[in-house]
Amino acid sequence: MAIRNLYLKNLAEQFEELGKSLNKITEGLTEEQFNTKPSETSWSVGNCISHLNATWDQYNYLISEAVLKNQNPSINNPDLYKPRYLMKMFTNMMEPPYKFKMKTFAQFVSNEKLSKQETINKFNAGIEEAVKFIHASENVDIKKTIIVSPVSKFMKYQLGELFPFLAAHARRHIWQAENVKKIIS
Repeated sequence: MAIRNLYLKNLAEQFEELGKSLNKITEGLTEEQFNTKPSETSWSVGNCISHLNATWDQYNYLISEAVLKNQNPSINNPDLYKPRYLMKMFTNMMEPPYKFKMKTFAQFVSNEKLSKQETINKFNAGIEEAVKFIHASENVDIKKTIIVSPVSKFMKYQLGELFPFLAAHARRHIWQAENVKKIIS
């Protein structure tokens, strides 16, 4: 069934676009190129995507639980959802081209040793899950449903803030992967 809420529809489209962007960037890369770091301290294309997969692994269960637990068919989310000021600023800081680098928290560093195709497949599966959760969020109060960050119990997102943050974070690292590809090609 199609999403009726315009805010959620836009979010679903953003996530679907992320999958297309990543597939376009990784197309034609060999396994070796996928795992080549431009320098010892930078990430490869594979590292960028593995990081996104590790991030999704941390949030997937939290979102799934919140969406399933808070289903209410009488909910009518506004088409013009307004995030809290600090969360909007935090999300905007994630958008590429970013102005500064951030240290990655340990739980968001992937230790998986997957092939190029396995890494891409895992990313695409995460995109499909995110879109599924966004669809299911039509019956969830996206302002009152709170997700606690796996990094800090003091960092709390409204569900309606978390999806845009994750999309911006993914765009940041897809942009990073695109720049890595330009350097190594």
